[in-house]
Amino acid sequence: MKKIFELKNFSNRFNPVVLPGIFRLLNFNCGIIAGVRAKGMRVFLVFFLFVFIFQSFELFSWPFRKKTKESVQTEESGEVPDLKNQTEKKAEIRKGKPVNSVRYIVGDIAITEHDIDDMGLLLKKKARTGGAVNRKPIDELIIRAIVEIESRASSIIVSDAKVNNEIKKRMESSGITNEATFQNLVSRETGLPYQLWMEDLRYQIKRHQLIQIAIPIPQPDDSELRRHYNKKKHQIGLEILYREIVFRPKNTTSAEELRVSNLARKVRADLMRNPGSFPKVARTHSENVSFAKGRGGLVGYLAINEIAETDRILASQLFNLRPGQISSVFRDQGNRYIVVRLEGKRPLPFEKAKSLIQQDIYMNNIEKNFDQWVEKRKKETAIVEVK
Repeated sequence: MKKIFELKNFSNRFNPVVLPGIFRLLNFNCGIIAGVRAKGMRVFLVFFLFVFIFQSFELFSWPFRKKTKESVQTEESGEVPDLKNQTEKKAEIRKGKPVNSVRYIVGDIAITEHDIDDMGLLLKKKARTGGAVNRKPIDELIIRAIVEIESRASSIIVSDAKVNNEIKKRMESSGITNEATFQNLVSRETGLPYQLWMEDLRYQIKRHQLIQIAIPIPQPDDSELRRHYNKKKHQIGLEILYREIVFRPKNTTSAEELRVSNLARKVRADLMRNPGSFPKVARTHSENVSFAKGRGGLVGYLAINEIAETDRILASQLFNLRPGQISSVFRDQGNRYIVVRLEGKRPLPFEKAKSLIQQDIYMNNIEKNFDQWVEKRKKETAIVEVK
């Protein structure tokens, strides 16, 4: 009994509120234990009471031990609790933080912060390739919203199928059959995410259809065409006169490809030593398969755009040569090995340039009339800035 009362005094120093009551209960039970004759029962009751005391001590001391553990971890990491930052974060969570707030409303179309960011990226990338006018992102978005509103009024719908058909045409013109390759090429050349490029393509299709339906474009007369030709005949197009020597591999083996490649390079090296021999070599070389072989490889004046429609690689080589200059050996779109010499360049004659002039004037008038139409529609459309 004395030991029990000593334990009581010890516990009062650590838990003066809870444990004295428990030990009063223990003293009462000790009286019962003293009256019990059975030794096994006394042992059981004493064990039960000590377990009860221990669990009570653990229960009441747990919050203090948890706090101490967190403090120790903070001290070990060297971090100082930023109470101000924690308070601000809690306040921000309670208030909410807008991530895509509406900035403008054009008619029934909302323009958000995210839209403005995307348009800024699009215009920036287009400006690098000369494909964008000098507009602010919000101005371009307002124009696109007006186009969308007017397209709906005119029942113009640009479906996914229509966009995909346009993409297929562009893949075919580029000689690409794999869609993933085309997507990588677009992203690399434009610097834009492919989905953003697709949405811009959708808008361009819609804009073109709207112009055809809603915006009348006056056709130029013959006198205007002639004035335009005289002013820009050196920019409209060229006619090219050139000679060619063409070698075609007999099969697709690597050995044959290497043989023909070496043959073409040897012929070119001989021509560089004696450029005047080009007509004779073109006419007499047994492996020259050019259709102009009988004329010493001479191809009559052709418009550079006509050459490009047949072979863009050949047109590019000819465009970059000076009269009298011989090209390096290159492979055309038919995988033939070719050497060419430029004989002459001149502006397209008026009759050949007429269709190109009409197209050039039409495009200029389109932009002019479209801008006038947009300004008029802006005055008729509700445009609200959200502050």
